[in-house]
Order: sequence, then structure tokens, then C-alpha cells
Amino acid sequence: AAADTSGADLRFAWAYRPTAGRWMVFTRTDYKRDTREDALLTAESTRWVQNLHYNLQWNPATQLGLQLGVRHVVSTFDDEQYSGVSSLLGADLRRDLPWRPFGRALDVGLHGAWLRSWESGVGEHSIGFDLGVTLATNIWLSIGYNVDGFRDDDFSAARYTDAGPFLRVRIKADQDSFRDLRLDSLRPSR
Repeated sequence: AAADTSGADLRFAWAYRPTAGRWMVFTRTDYKRDTREDALLTAESTRWVQNLHYNLQWNPATQLGLQLGVRHVVSTFDDEQYSGVSSLLGADLRRDLPWRPFGRALDVGLHGAWLRSWESGVGEHSIGFDLGVTLATNIWLSIGYNVDGFRDDDFSAARYTDAGPFLRVRIKADQDSFRDLRLDSLRPSR
């Protein structure tokens, strides 16, 4: 017989971006619950994950970003229950470069993260660098390399932490991004 599985994810996020300020704060809380039951095993996992991001525009060309993440996990396998707390501390430093090839803005970044599981005493870290280019208004691409790294699905969405090369694309979309898009332009002509 097939296993009976279910999952739920409840998310709350909040951002503070003052128009005239040099700093902004973003926080996100996730509550995740997964269950699985089959003939051999009944398992349940509940995770609470809190991520706090702080970004400071140090000067017009330099930004500093900090991340603090905390995760509490409770897992039950049949009648045995396990729990643990992990935390992540990350930092990013970005600097605009004065050189603008083909009229495109370039920036360079250094980043690092430290992940610690408190009950087991195990820690991992990630450190790397990247070069970014603004391809068009609100479109940014970076290519980078992490000298050392780790993988963690709960914390890695905000930063790339795996070891090795990576490519990232960020696109900002808001209420004005598609203002000039006419739906009839998407329909085939008759």
C-alpha cells in the first residue's frame, strides 16, 4: 500500500524599507509540518524557521548585509521523539566598481555564513565571492565561487551556500514592471 503523506507550510513575512533611510529590515517566519504513515513507519516533522535580514547602505557604493536565522525541529518516528535547534549567522559586503563596460554597472561581493546545530555541536561554514552586473533596469546577474560551503534548504534560499561555482539572477518586479504590457499583444493574430 502507498504511504499516506501530508504537508503544510505557513509563512509570515514583514519588511521595513524607509524611503530616506540607509538601512532596511526583512524578517520571515516559516512553520512547516510533514507527516508520513505507511505499514512500517509513522513519522512527523515540525519545523519553525525564523530568518532576519538587515541591510545597511554604508555609503553610495558600499552595502553591508547581515542574516540571523534560527530553526527549531521536532521529529517523531513511531514512538521516539527528537528535537534540536540550529542557527545561522551570515554576512555580505558589496561594493560598486567604478568601471562600467558597455555602460553596465559592475559590483563585487564577499560573503560568508556559519551554521551551527547546538545539540550535536556540529558546525559548518560557507565563504565565497562574486562579480555582479546590472543587465537592465531591475535585472542583476552575478557569477561567483564559494571556496567552502554547505547545503541547508531552510537557510539557503536567501544566500547560495553550496561549495563551488554559481550563477544568480535577480529580477525586481512591482506594480510598474508590466504597466505597458497589453494582453492583446499576447494573443495570436487571426
